[in-house]
Amino acid sequence: MINIQVAMTERCNLKCIQCELWKNKNLPKELTKEEWMGIILCLKEWIGGPYDLNFGGGEPFIRKDFVEIIKFCAGEGIRTRVVTNATLLDENIIEVLSKIDTLTLNISLDGISPDTHDYSRGKGAYQKLIDVLCSFKAKYRKCHIGITTILMRNNFMEVLDILNKLVIKDKLVDGHVLQALWVPDVSGVYSKEWYKKSNLWPTESEKENLFAVIDKLLELKKGGAPIWNSIEQLKFFKIYFSRLEEFISILPCDIGNRNFIINTRGEVLLCWNLDPIGDILKENPEVVWNSTLADERRKEIRVCNKACRILNCNYNFEDSFKL
Repeated sequence: MINIQVAMTERCNLKCIQCELWKNKNLPKELTKEEWMGIILCLKEWIGGPYDLNFGGGEPFIRKDFVEIIKFCAGEGIRTRVVTNATLLDENIIEVLSKIDTLTLNISLDGISPDTHDYSRGKGAYQKLIDVLCSFKAKYRKCHIGITTILMRNNFMEVLDILNKLVIKDKLVDGHVLQALWVPDVSGVYSKEWYKKSNLWPTESEKENLFAVIDKLLELKKGGAPIWNSIEQLKFFKIYFSRLEEFISILPCDIGNRNFIINTRGEVLLCWNLDPIGDILKENPEVVWNSTLADERRKEIRVCNKACRILNCNYNFEDSFKL
């Protein structure tokens, strides 16, 4: 199954410590709402019917027309997932989104306490997020909502509390997704030892506790808890955090045969870290997918030495649509 991902914008209203996208001052061109609607229909024709579409950014809701794009997808029967920090969702937007049963919002939450989440995302971000979740609950929402938490040194001890309180006890959301910490740099220069310089990477003395948390997540997942990561990926987290430099030899990267990515300019990529293989505004998606340039990128991916294959863009979260 082809995993279609879209970057609506590189703009963001927050300055998260685990992401440096907001430091980019040379923001690329963004496609118009009409161009996106045309692309969405073109992809539907290629695939042969409704499909799953993953929206990200930046912060997608920074675009004033993004809600209209989501509604357009719903009208075409296209299931959408949106990664958002939720801080731009007002009551009017919540009212509209709550009625769309083909929508899943993956809302970023880095801790169960304001101190932890706001340390990562900025002052006031936690309370705004909780207010949004409570507003959705009051609307008797039809859309699905998941919490996405980035595993880091400062928050991994709160992961189980997020799951037990917000998901299982309070039922503010339907599921929980974990994401491994990755290089925050936007310079394009990759260092194999980036994690050794990161104050967000767990220390050796902390890893025993981190692995105990992951083991508990695995136990809960096997028992039916609404954790949207696969058992396989949860197991890989332990290898990733313990033997990062060996990780690439343990887990082959298959995104070249799965990912169809469209950036803010309409360029098509197979991997966020490699050059484009075409332009969706000028070329048929099937032609781009089967092109010589696409095959060249797949060869590059097969010999790639980065461990980003642990990231969630390499996995499907079907549980978010089985509620």
